[in-house]
Amino acid sequence: MFAVTIGVIGVLAFAATAWIYSTAVPRPIHGDGKGYYVYQPALFLDHDPTLVRTAERSFGGNPVNIPGVTWARTSVPVGQPDQYQWLDQYGVGEAVMIAPFFAVGEVVAKVMGQPQDGFSWPYQAAASTAGTLYMLLGLALTAGVLKRWFSRRTVVLTLIAMTFGAAVFEYGSYETTMSHAYSFCVSLSSCG
Repeated sequence: MFAVTIGVIGVLAFAATAWIYSTAVPRPIHGDGKGYYVYQPALFLDHDPTLVRTAERSFGGNPVNIPGVTWARTSVPVGQPDQYQWLDQYGVGEAVMIAPFFAVGEVVAKVMGQPQDGFSWPYQAAASTAGTLYMLLGLALTAGVLKRWFSRRTVVLTLIAMTFGAAVFEYGSYETTMSHAYSFCVSLSSCG
């Protein structure tokens, strides 16, 4: 019964994602989600953790155009001129969780003849899929914990209420590159 509920939520999430991004202007990797995601193309495609090459290729040459990336002073020895570098305020945890999906996006981009830039449609679809699947895994983990103490009916109603009443569905379908679906999944993994 839990699998059916989570499966239906998954079908709805993928359908909503397809509808949203076929009619809306933003792409799945947008807003602050770019700040979490940008480690992928910076490390795997540009081999440049400073983000400079990625900014040159995909953000008009300016890392400030990447949400969450700021110019910060690095520590330097006394008497040396101040040095600055680009720093991403977002942690790498989500990027680590997206990495297998990014690899699939890379293969699809290559096979389909799409730009291998980290932001063409295969990468967008891969990143979106990652957020949706981590949301579904979080729901499965929630069901696994709750079924120890509550009836099936209560667990199913709780899953539905959480999904549609607590913005879980939004972060598993529209805001899939934001950290919420990933945090939801990881926080529950310690409850098993």
